[in-house]
Amino acid sequence: MQPLNAVMTVLPSNNIMAQPRRSGLKRKATSPLKRVQFSVATEYTFQVGCAATAIPHDSVPGVGLEGPAIRIETTAIHEKRSQLMMYTHRDRVCLLRRAGYSIADLNQQSRDLQAIQKSRMETVNEYIKERREAIALQTREQMDLARLLC
Repeated sequence: MQPLNAVMTVLPSNNIMAQPRRSGLKRKATSPLKRVQFSVATEYTFQVGCAATAIPHDSVPGVGLEGPAIRIETTAIHEKRSQLMMYTHRDRVCLLRRAGYSIADLNQQSRDLQAIQKSRMETVNEYIKERREAIALQTREQMDLARLLC
């Protein structure tokens, strides 16, 4: 099976450049902005699998790494900075289907993800409610104390 996914681990060199920090504020920042440059990258290539540790914001399972690295390659970096792109839900489904996951597997994982997301949202709502009640109680106590002191 051909590898479908890769992760890059970058080893930094000791090359830090200080540049003036740009600010959108009227007052300019005085401390310099520090940047790190990398000279060597080690790329580990894995088989595609479902990411059990990632909970995407939608209901499509995340793409993860499966098994040990099937290839390790170290190269020098001569390119400019790049940006990491995220997979769309359609890309994730295609990658997982090519890796051998069935529609039934993906549907089951989607249901599991939705249950986890619902549980997390309920936990957040409970926390917010408890905090509001605690603040209201504290405010009432402060008002009662202020009435007693006046």
